[in-house]
Amino acid sequence: MLHAAAREGVAAPRAEAFLSEAGIGVKARLGGCEIEVGGAALVRNAHLPPVLGQALETAAARGATPLVVLRDGEPLGILAVTDTIRPAARDSVAALRALGVSRVGILSGDHDRSVAGVAAALGISESWPGLKPADKPRIVSDFQNGGRRVMFVGDGINDAPALAKADVGVAMGAAGTDVALETAQVALTRDDIGRLPLLIGLSRRMRLVIKVNIALGVLSNGLAVFGSSYGLLSPIAASVFHNAGSILVVMSSAALFFASGRGEPGLAPARAGMR
Repeated sequence: MLHAAAREGVAAPRAEAFLSEAGIGVKARLGGCEIEVGGAALVRNAHLPPVLGQALETAAARGATPLVVLRDGEPLGILAVTDTIRPAARDSVAALRALGVSRVGILSGDHDRSVAGVAAALGISESWPGLKPADKPRIVSDFQNGGRRVMFVGDGINDAPALAKADVGVAMGAAGTDVALETAQVALTRDDIGRLPLLIGLSRRMRLVIKVNIALGVLSNGLAVFGSSYGLLSPIAASVFHNAGSILVVMSSAALFFASGRGEPGLAPARAGMR
């Protein structure tokens, strides 16, 4: 909208006293007036004139998310927001299923038609629309209570409770809010959800490398101790054998660089640390 205003030569004044209300919307003072922009919760509290009410219904009917704009508590207009599905998004969902992720779903505060349209475009059969911020961690908890391990991906303030509750919280680092980045265990430094399959594959490879490294360490140290105890190895040879085992461990770990992506940037521990 700022780009459109700039093209039309409309100067956007600086907002003051900005406040974001989770699950409701945002408000700020602009030109001496209080401006509010929000979704369904704000719409319920606003008495819309017939023309705006019709515009809201039309936007919802075509799968857009309607946002009402208020000036000093009075309805000013309706914004219709739609999600643009990236070409690789459907392939990413298919790749997750190929990796053994049994259930993929969408948890969203948008209305049901908008969420259903996105889910259908991505080939996702499960979705939970119209959620408030407190609903998302509750759904995550329900899955965990059923014995499932949950990865939650989000980028907004409303996602922070679910990111903290999930077994693995993944924040979209390029577009994510500070609170989401601080809460998540992993941050995707690119705004690209297509990195999720790489993240899962790399994590599984890392676990395998850790197990191999433990086995190599135990084996090399055990053989060095056994050989030196029975006189099969001199102290110097045992020391060399031990250090050779350490070199093998380092080389095994370095092999992670050559995993899918070949050390390509895009994944990083969140600022709170990898937990």
